[in-house]
Amino acid sequence: MNLRSKRKASSSLDSEDTNRFTPAINSKRPSRERKKPKFATASFGNDSEDRVYFDVGRSPFIKRKNAFESPMREGQTKVFPLPDTNLKTFSLFEQWVYSQILNLIQTAPNYVRQTEIEGWAENQTLAELWIFGDRYIIPELQNTTIYAIHTIFREVDTMSVEQFNYIYENTHETSLLRKYIVEQCVDVADENVFEDTSKVPPEMLADICRRFAVVRTEGEDRIGLDIEDYFVECKSTIILT
Repeated sequence: MNLRSKRKASSSLDSEDTNRFTPAINSKRPSRERKKPKFATASFGNDSEDRVYFDVGRSPFIKRKNAFESPMREGQTKVFPLPDTNLKTFSLFEQWVYSQILNLIQTAPNYVRQTEIEGWAENQTLAELWIFGDRYIIPELQNTTIYAIHTIFREVDTMSVEQFNYIYENTHETSLLRKYIVEQCVDVADENVFEDTSKVPPEMLADICRRFAVVRTEGEDRIGLDIEDYFVECKSTIILT
């Protein structure tokens, strides 16, 4: 074979090798759409402009996501209405969803209470958060929340009649949150809490009287409550059905 034929053969091989590869213009890069998080929106109140975006794919606690991929209203709008929840409470819930902790003012290291209103506002949000967990069947959230309530009460000692009313208006008679605040009143509340009984829910006064009667007749040892007695049993987590 002469030099020309060798060059021709080499050129033919190069052409065959080149044909084995897909031209760049026809190649497709892997789509990144699947890697994008699925964001949904929560709305608050009936006509509220408050909105918050949240990733429904990151947390194991958000297991019912089909609503956002269905022909239902949530699937079309990607908005989940929460008319009985406010932005502050939902933001605390969102924090818990992705970290399983609650960063609170009153449980921060070296916390010094500036005003009682500051503590009452946070306690109100915690009561709302527990009831949110009750409404949407999130027992893990309820247990984290009542533990935080107990920690605050033990270390800071803040309680208000307004919270009693809210809790009794939004829970049923077997509620563990009701039982907890009744037990705390029986254990440690002073007379100032009931200075104006017209502000205390009548059902709560009856519950306190019944609890006092049990303590007196059964002679229970008052050594303080075990907060785990007020934990909700965790069977399943259902959110956004």
